[in-house]
Amino acid sequence: GAYIIIFSVQYKRHLVGTERLLVLNTRTALFLPVYAVFMLISLAKPEALAALTVPISIVEAYSFYSFFAMVVTNLHGPANAIAAFRGTGKELICCNSCCPSDHTRYYQKTLWALFHFLVTRNIIITIAAIGYYTHTSAGKAVYSIGNAIGTVILFYALIHIVLFCKSLSPLTSLI
Repeated sequence: GAYIIIFSVQYKRHLVGTERLLVLNTRTALFLPVYAVFMLISLAKPEALAALTVPISIVEAYSFYSFFAMVVTNLHGPANAIAAFRGTGKELICCNSCCPSDHTRYYQKTLWALFHFLVTRNIIITIAAIGYYTHTSAGKAVYSIGNAIGTVILFYALIHIVLFCKSLSPLTSLI
């Protein structure tokens, strides 16, 4: 109920030219109620959890994509996001193999991690869910391994997005 009220107020009082940000904000904010519905269904019918991991991973990926797109859109595009990233003067607090020191390469690597989170992880999770419903020990193993790989991809993308946003924290001069 509260989400409906918030969204209706947002759409009634939006400024012209902010529609893209408003849509991305709405998509990001819808993650929690949609995720909660899927988890509630899986609590009511535990045998459906393996099948529900597919839409849950899609919702997770899309909300992360919407959040990242909202940040980049708010910074007026990728070129300005990279310029803002460089302008903070902050060094990345990560190893060079996963977080290159060049800000453009790091932005591209973040996009690549987001791609794997959106596409590769969902394919793996779907294969894992199919494996689970074969009702064989090999299928259960595929399910476990697929979910483990999916979790690694989730953390990889999450770390990149968090480090990207953390490095943008002192942006008072740009806003």
